[in-house]
Amino acid sequence: MSAQLSWVAFNELFVNLDQTDWGARRGLDQNRVFVGINWKFNDIANVDVGYLNQFANTSTVDRENHVLMTTFRFNF
Repeated sequence: MSAQLSWVAFNELFVNLDQTDWGARRGLDQNRVFVGINWKFNDIANVDVGYLNQFANTSTVDRENHVLMTTFRFNF
């Protein structure tokens, strides 16, 4: 890609180390995977646009969210 455009990707894994009385179970809680494009406007501002898949392990039915995510970043 060009100097102003670049690929961006990340994976966040959330794990509960213990079980609680109010419902949180030990083990995998969430997994978030993002793939998108970063556009650098200048040395201060840039934006990420892409697809986020969020898997949530709940006590009843597991949930999967499909999200169009936009993130604005400003460096000072």
